[in-house]
Amino acid sequence: MPAAGQPLVVRPINAQTGAIRSGVGSAVFEVGSTRVVCAVYGPQVDARQEFSERGRLACEVKVAAFARPARSASAPPTGAEESAFAAELHTALSPSLRLDAYPKSSWQLCAFVVEDDGSALPALINCASLALADAGIQMFDMVAACSVACFHDGRVVGTPTAEEEASALGQVLFAQMAGSGKVSSLQASGLIPANAFDDACAAAAAGCAATAQTLRAALVASWRTRHADVNGSAKLAEAVVAG
Repeated sequence: MPAAGQPLVVRPINAQTGAIRSGVGSAVFEVGSTRVVCAVYGPQVDARQEFSERGRLACEVKVAAFARPARSASAPPTGAEESAFAAELHTALSPSLRLDAYPKSSWQLCAFVVEDDGSALPALINCASLALADAGIQMFDMVAACSVACFHDGRVVGTPTAEEEASALGQVLFAQMAGSGKVSSLQASGLIPANAFDDACAAAAAGCAATAQTLRAALVASWRTRHADVNGSAKLAEAVVAG
């Protein structure tokens, strides 16, 4: 465990918006050597759909065949894995969106794992939330995610690599609203002792807080770039994302 009162040490992270020009919003997120890209399309209205007072968010995830060079031969990406990623994305992000503001409309979120050296799912969640914010979709809050790996010797490692994931006793993934702290997804895998679970969750929450700062900074930088000629726009964006 990190020392009491000390922040969880995570791999270097980087986030930027505007990665894909064809989408109404997009982002790229990197944690260590893991790199994911997301794009948002919509809203689309299908007259053939049954009327719904809430909009719909459709998530699609693809993993590049070359994303895991060391593991591609023994464990290539599968459709089932990609579908599971998409379902987990939808679960983590849906509570943050004002889908009631888009009746009978649908948004398409397309995510692509370019490189996967561990912590791919939290990277997808972070990237997708930033892309949705970049698209200007009404949101209650942004979502920040972090995973931690627990080891036999009591260590807890943030944003574990693929090698660390393979040797860990278990893992905890935490996704929460960046401003309010409300949890939108909590997953645990492996064999984590009951007396270590709370500490692992606390460490993951600390990682989420650090990640949220990076997401906010990326969004503010995007607003500054897009509205450089409008007086006060950057300050307004900072106030909005700071909540």
